[in-house]
Amino acid sequence: MVITSFIVEMEGLGRGPSDPLDDAVRHRALAAASRVRILALVRRAGDGLTAADVAEATGLHANTVRAHLDQLVDARMLIRRRRPDG
Repeated sequence: MVITSFIVEMEGLGRGPSDPLDDAVRHRALAAASRVRILALVRRAGDGLTAADVAEATGLHANTVRAHLDQLVDARMLIRRRRPDG
C-alpha cells in the first residue's frame, strides 16, 4: 500500500494575473465546508498528513477524504508526495 502525504503549496501567488479557469476550479474546491476544513487541517500540520490522518481528525470516511484531497490537489491548493518512509 502506498502511503500518500499531502502538503500545502500556494501555487501561482505573486506570479501575475491568474487564469480564470484556475480560479473557477479553486472556487469550486472551496465550495464545500469539509474541504475548507481539510485544507486548514493540512496547513496546520506543516509536514503533511496521510489521508488516514485526515480521516481520523475529521471523522470522515477515508474514501470521502481521498475524494476531497484529490479535488484540492486538482485545484493546485495542495500537492501530493510520498512520505520518505513509505
